[in-house]
Amino acid sequence: MKKTEILFIGVMLLLIAAATSVNLLNSYRVSRDTQRKGDVQTVANALEAFLKDYDTYPESSEGRIVACAHGKEFRPCEWGEIFDEKYLKNLPRDPHFQDGVQYRYESNGRRFQIYASLENPEEAEFNQTIHERGLSCGTHICNFGKSSGVTPLDKTIESYENELLLKKS
Repeated sequence: MKKTEILFIGVMLLLIAAATSVNLLNSYRVSRDTQRKGDVQTVANALEAFLKDYDTYPESSEGRIVACAHGKEFRPCEWGEIFDEKYLKNLPRDPHFQDGVQYRYESNGRRFQIYASLENPEEAEFNQTIHERGLSCGTHICNFGKSSGVTPLDKTIESYENELLLKKS
């Protein structure tokens, strides 16, 4: 074989390896975002079950759910911590929790919002208005979420409830 043929084969192998690694990294990102969306839905379902038993959603504290047992009262739960087997054994953690990425929970007991930070802004569920709020999902900005009922995700629960009161007056 000539040097040019060997060089050509080497270049082709490098191009194939580069294309494969880009596709692999994209697949991992899609998988993590799918997990985030599933985690948020799972927590939302657990919160609805909690509501049925207690007639209130758990309060929030610094982006955490206040529903972990502490004697006869509740304390803020850490993401990944054992929650309650009746509702959800463990609170899920963001796939990049080791890098400081976290889910975020907001609630006043009547309504809730739960947020995550998707990696791919091209995801259909990526919400620019949530992103513009600048909410911290740990080391990232939140851009996806679920809420109770028709509670919007692009404003605070308090401002939404104030709007509802103004409409009634």
